[in-house]
Parts: sequence; C-alpha cells; structure tokens
Amino acid sequence: MKYNILVSIFIVFTIFTGGILPNVTISAKEDIVLFDDGAGKGSENKKETHIIEGIPYVSQETDFYCTYACPAMIFKYYGINTSLYEILFNSGVGYSLAYSHPKLKRFLLSCTGTSNWDSDRSFLASLYGLSYEENRSSSNALSEEEHWNKYWTKVKKNISNDIPVITVTDPVYLTSIRNCLKEELNIPEWIWSNTPEFIWGMFPCTMSHMIVIVGFNESDGAICFNDPSTAIFGHPEYGLYAWMNLTDFRESMDRFSKNQPYYSYVTGTYKNISKKPLEKTSRFIKARQRNIERMYGNISTYDDYIVEKWNCSNLGINALKELEKNLGNGIKNRITTIFTYKIISAAYMFSLAYKIYYLFDKFLPFVVDLSDYQSQMNYCYQLAVEKQDISQYLWGIQYVFNDSNISKTCRRDAILLGYEAENFTRLALNFSKFLEMGMLMPLPCAFSITENMADITGNMISIERKIIGGVN
Repeated sequence: MKYNILVSIFIVFTIFTGGILPNVTISAKEDIVLFDDGAGKGSENKKETHIIEGIPYVSQETDFYCTYACPAMIFKYYGINTSLYEILFNSGVGYSLAYSHPKLKRFLLSCTGTSNWDSDRSFLASLYGLSYEENRSSSNALSEEEHWNKYWTKVKKNISNDIPVITVTDPVYLTSIRNCLKEELNIPEWIWSNTPEFIWGMFPCTMSHMIVIVGFNESDGAICFNDPSTAIFGHPEYGLYAWMNLTDFRESMDRFSKNQPYYSYVTGTYKNISKKPLEKTSRFIKARQRNIERMYGNISTYDDYIVEKWNCSNLGINALKELEKNLGNGIKNRITTIFTYKIISAAYMFSLAYKIYYLFDKFLPFVVDLSDYQSQMNYCYQLAVEKQDISQYLWGIQYVFNDSNISKTCRRDAILLGYEAENFTRLALNFSKFLEMGMLMPLPCAFSITENMADITGNMISIERKIIGGVN
C-alpha cells in the first residue's frame, strides 16, 4: 500500500477544513465508543470478549509487503522460527511475473501485485506444518448486514478459539495509521481533534491493506488488531494490539466492499494442526523448485485468479518475452505500446492524486513531490525492490545449509537476481519518462525510449534463462 497520498490528502483538507466539525475518530486504546447491539447502551447482556495473547509484531518494511508480514506474525505466534524474508522467498517473490492486468495493459506485475494469495498461503501452510482456510463473501445477493454478520460471526469464532484472523480492509480508517500520520506530520492536537470525519470518507479506496485481527471486546464495541505498516512511520507500537471502534471498523469494511468487492469480508486463518514444520533445508528446496516453475511460466503454480479474472496468460519469463515483443517487434506493436503508455500517463495526470502532488511539488516541495507519485505508478520499481530484497536474502543464507550445492545455488540466484533488479530499475527510469511527459512526448523520443526498454527486457530474459537453467 502507498502512504504519501494519504499524507497529502490529510494535509490539504486539514488546511482548508480543519476546525469546522468535531472529530469522531478514536485513538488506539482510548475513547472506545459503545457498540449498539440493539439492546441499548445500558444493556445488562454481557457480550463476549477475547484477546489472543502473545502475537508478535512484524514490520512489513515496504509499502507492499503487508501480505507477507501478517502470516509472519501468525507463524511466530505458533512458535515457528521464520522471518519476513524467508516468507517472501517461499511465496515466490523475486521469481514471479504476470502480463498484464486488464486495467494496466502492457504492464509487468509482480508476485505482490498479482496473487489472490489463497494458493500462496496454502503453500506456506504446507511448509510450516499448518492448515490454511480462506473465506470471502462473494454473493451479490447478500445485503451489507448479511455480509457483515457472516463475516463477524466467523471472526469471533476463530478469535475465541485463539486463532488469529487475517483480513483485508481500507487503510484510511485504521486508527493505527491515523495515529502514525498525526505523529509523523507533527499535527497539533487542536487541528487533529477538530478534523471532520467526512474528509476520510470522501475518497474511494484505491488500495487494500492486510492486518491481523487478534481480539475483540463487544461490551465496549471494539476490535483489536496488529498492523504491520506502522513501523514504516517509525512507530511499531501503534500497530501492536491496536484498538478501534467496532462500528467504525464495520463502516470501513462496508465501504471497502463497494470499491473492491472481490477482496471484501475476507478471513484467512492458519491453524496449528500439530504437524512439524518441514526442516529448513527441505523448505528451501521445495520453495525454490516452485519459484523456478513460476519463473518458467508454469500456470499451475500461480493463482487461478490471475489467469481467469485478470486474463494474465503470459507468466514468468513469458511475460518478459511478450513485453519485449510489444516494445520492439515491428512498428505496429511499438506504436500500439507507445500510445497505450501515453493514454495511461494522461489518465494519471487527470486524477485527483496527481493534482494534489502537483500542487505540493509547486508550493510545498519539502513535504512531497511529483516524483513520489510517479514512482507509485511505476510497477517496475516495485519489481526492482522485490528482486533486490530476495537477492540480499539469498546472500545472507548461503552458508546456513550444510549442503555446498544449496550454498552455490543461493549465490548464483543472488547474483542473477541482483543483476535483474538493476535492469528493472533501468526499465522503470525509462517508463517514468512517459509518466513525466505523457501525451506531449514526441513520437521520435517515444520510439527511442521503447527501443531502450526492449533492449533492457532482452537482458532480463537472458538473466532469467540462466536462473531457470538454460530453458528457452
């Protein structure tokens, strides 16, 4: 997920509307408002309360690793010795590609950007001796009330049995993130406490964020969760057993379901089934075999969602081959790609986010600048980060195994993924020129840039062939 846009929106609207209306946002662990169950605030009916103790905090460390940090917390809670970066590797990060999302034509998408996560999490469960179950409310026939009741019943049942629940929500509403924004921007209390709540609700959710539900208190109308993002702001304490008004949480889920229905009301649970995790060497071998299959483009190792819903039939190295073809195989292909990129960049320039960043770039560049926005729109930067992170991870574990062949494999993949990360950075820099100039880019310049991008893509194809093992 991306945070600069949240920061920008908050600053802009607190400047122009701060102090108008009383704030109804709550801070974590304080000012919890009663949840109305229909019996009234004075009801004598005691509601169930349960907190799962001992779930550690794991930082997601980047804007887009929340989907891996959440399982890491749960695995550590179950006493499994693992790390965020081992989970990244075991999930296929650094080895996975898809081409392309229906709304992002001729784009490369990463493991983080393409997975529905069900198959990846199930694979992780098999490595760590756990079971995994994922449920989502996919019926359009249900009302918001029915969606919520079905979701909340499932959450409470799991939490009451000491089973943490992974869920996806709109990050704008989370008290953990709001408290971090307040702290990071050093916003005076008189502005923060008088910020109208409707400001947060004015913007449709364009991002999703994963958290781990760790408890609830229905008597006080509150939900407790771990949020892996708060360490990015330098405040992990705001994300550890953070409390939020249950009514506000429900409203955020209802709002999220309207904007991203497929990801709404999701519950993911890892259960301890008393099976021992695979030994570390076995985990590595099994995960790398799957990673190589993903890089090779084996559809069976990706989520069905990518192929069936997003129509991404070109996966792994085949995604690079298709991109190379669209960048440089004949004038017709190249012109189509150029105008696709021009149209996409023009659409970004008409968005509210771009206008906000543009204003800050002109008048308050010390807060955020236009390059922040452009980097968020350029998925090649994310791919570069993923590949570099896995390269560093493999360098770090090369001597952990008592097997010289595995050590050699770690070094070899680390070197090659490092080279590929450099090439993705170059690819991103070239694509950024489309985002900077948009429809104003002269055609000769666009031809030159796409030619450079085709050459860089060809380099990456050569690198991936070496990782796979000489497969054409």
